[in-house]
Amino acid sequence: MASYPPPPPNQPFGFDSKQQARMAREQLKAQLRAQKAAFRAQRDLYRYQTRAALLSNRRSSILGPIIILTAGVLILLIRLGRISLGSFTDWYGRWWPLFLVGAGVLLVAEWAFDQLPRPEGTPYVRRGIGGGAIFLLILLALTGASINHFRTFNDGFAQNFSLDPDTFNEFFGEKHEMSEPLTAAFPAGSALVVDNPHGNITIAGKSDDNQLHITVNKRIFSQSDSDADSKAQQISPHISQSGNTVSVNVPSLNGATADLDITVPDLGETTVNANHGDIAISGMHAPITVTANHGDIELNSITGAVSAHINHRDSSFTAHHITGAVALRGNANDVTI
Repeated sequence: MASYPPPPPNQPFGFDSKQQARMAREQLKAQLRAQKAAFRAQRDLYRYQTRAALLSNRRSSILGPIIILTAGVLILLIRLGRISLGSFTDWYGRWWPLFLVGAGVLLVAEWAFDQLPRPEGTPYVRRGIGGGAIFLLILLALTGASINHFRTFNDGFAQNFSLDPDTFNEFFGEKHEMSEPLTAAFPAGSALVVDNPHGNITIAGKSDDNQLHITVNKRIFSQSDSDADSKAQQISPHISQSGNTVSVNVPSLNGATADLDITVPDLGETTVNANHGDIAISGMHAPITVTANHGDIELNSITGAVSAHINHRDSSFTAHHITGAVALRGNANDVTI
């Protein structure tokens, strides 16, 4: 028992100074954490009170709801068929800055209303646009600019360029040109119907032998002469007669175009359909019906009613010396009558 040292004076038996120091440090850390938590709570309360005071004197602009309401009405009218989607996008691509002007006018009107004299003690009200309305304005501006850029690009370049089998054949094939004359009977009182999917159509009422004369000018893009000859035979027009109607139909063939130069008796009623190509008719003394989906229409010296349908906004319609009624439908860039 003499080998164990006695405890220090004035300290109870079993006292550990290190453990007591560690407990004191933990109590101090706990007090610091409690002080920090109280400081954060006080700071958050101050921020909440400040934000509430600011929001109590602030109102949201009506711009956002008006944009959503306008967009919803336009979409509904388009879905119901009251507004054409193509016409609206064309109009919007040209006049989209008017939406920004309208938004600016509305914001100025709200600001002017807030500046009106108010009863004493009424706090000043400040209006805010809001992130949602700003996003909608940016989206409308980007959409309008994109549509306008696409229209400009389409007018300048894309209208003559499309990635289809014809385009690839023109890029990678060699051009072959050849002509073919055709003749067929055209009895008196017959009507002429011409359908050409790829190529121009020229008709003149100059035939005086009761026959139909056709010159087919073929343009074929092919990598070999044998393939070009095969396509030239396939693209030859088919002439048929049913009752008092003579029909001229050109087959559709990728990489091949057939321009038709036709002379016919001037008393034959004529119907012409061209998908990709121009139509020119002159010197006819009978009613004319023409449809051009991607091409121009030119009519000259027609004695009879004219019904024309043109379907491309970059095309043109020209009519000179027409003694009958002229009915024109569709979309066109230039119209001269």
